[in-house]
Amino acid sequence: METIAHPREADPESESIDTMPRGLIRGVVLLGCVILAVRIAPLSVRGLRVDENLTAWVTSDSFSDSISRAYRYQGQSPLYFMGIWVWRQLVGANEFMLRLPSMVATLAILWRIRVFVRGWLSDAGSWLAVGLGAGVLLLGDGPVAARPYVFGALALVIATEHAVRWSENDSLRSGMSWCAASVVALYMHPFVFFAVAGQGALILITKPELRRQMVVVAATGAALCLPIVPQVLSLGQRQESLVLVDQPSFGQLVFALLQPTLLVPVVLCGAAARFLGTLRAPRLGHIPGAVWVWAFAPQIGVFAYSHLSGSSIFILRYFGFALPALAMIAAAILIDLRPPVIALAGLAISVAITVASFLTPIETQWSLAAEVVNDRSAGVVFASAGFVEAADADFIRGDAVDYLNAPLLNYGVTGPIEALPLHLDNNNDAFVRGLVQEYRSLERIVVVERVGVRDAINYREELGGLMRTTGGYELVEAIDDADGLRISVYER
Repeated sequence: METIAHPREADPESESIDTMPRGLIRGVVLLGCVILAVRIAPLSVRGLRVDENLTAWVTSDSFSDSISRAYRYQGQSPLYFMGIWVWRQLVGANEFMLRLPSMVATLAILWRIRVFVRGWLSDAGSWLAVGLGAGVLLLGDGPVAARPYVFGALALVIATEHAVRWSENDSLRSGMSWCAASVVALYMHPFVFFAVAGQGALILITKPELRRQMVVVAATGAALCLPIVPQVLSLGQRQESLVLVDQPSFGQLVFALLQPTLLVPVVLCGAAARFLGTLRAPRLGHIPGAVWVWAFAPQIGVFAYSHLSGSSIFILRYFGFALPALAMIAAAILIDLRPPVIALAGLAISVAITVASFLTPIETQWSLAAEVVNDRSAGVVFASAGFVEAADADFIRGDAVDYLNAPLLNYGVTGPIEALPLHLDNNNDAFVRGLVQEYRSLERIVVVERVGVRDAINYREELGGLMRTTGGYELVEAIDDADGLRISVYER
């Protein structure tokens, strides 16, 4: 599908990146992508991180289980998990294979960026956007994460292409194509709504003659979204428990809107052009309005939601859908800088920042925890995986134990596992005391807890006295070098 947006006219007054040899531009961009791929490749075979373990658990049994578990425990529709279940039946479920669909989706995003941007910027500009997009996408860990976020970004690229076409050709067919792609994006995650709603509002404002078509498109979209209503209602019911970070400040919003990985190259290259006396105001009028909305609506929407809903979820994975659009805008700014080598320097700076951000990748060694548990023949495992739902002991007492213990189940822990609450208020304290009482006849208990979780309790400090007085247990082994985990072995 080719976009019909009109490419900008080259500046006849001076040499630009558009006049550089295409082979040189493509070579630089591909070199940057190779560097990023080499840097990120080891992460594709690391142990599954917390949320990825949920993907593995949701899709670990029957096809119907992948649907029911997604509806019950995930904030996304079953569509992604249904696809991963089928994929697992075909190729298996090791870490690399579980992540491979996300890697393929990332390549598809870069391809669509190339096609889309070439239509309204230039051939050289589209390659620059691909290079910047490759770097910035890695910030969200989406390309090597077995989660649906990168698929939501891919659907938004396609939806934006169709939004631009619809605005230019007034065709209901283009409107329905935008609707279909937007619905798929919403199926990947409900917070894509902010970008989709923003684009719809923009079309109504700038093209009032499309209002009748919009009624048809909106009604169709609403009908197609009926299956994800349970997810939206579930999020609404749980929103007060979804406090993942502190309430975001206005400064954090500005930081997210400007995205330093792209802002720093633009500022540095602009300063270089000013020093050389070649700086001029960028020509931004050729950037489609749908791209501007896509670039900034997710951050503003999640920021507002975090302040108005009682939850606090202002983290990159929930507004990272905007990253490809920000890369397009950065490419459109850099391409107007003179001399043209400055634009390529901007790409190199962006790649360097992204590579540096992965010098110390975070990895949670759930496989090591499982090995410790199985080697020590633990009678029972007390586990705190750090899920926000575990703040409530009543949730743990229900049938969500396997969901909360998914990271250990995925790595072969077969013995009984009891989930621990994140905090110890009066209700949760009684729950933990009851667990110790229930298992006090066992010779060995292993406690596995994820560290670095907001406001989570340190069970090694809190459980020691209780284990000693209630069951006569002593701490005999403390393992702190399992990245992201704290493992404690107690014996009578």
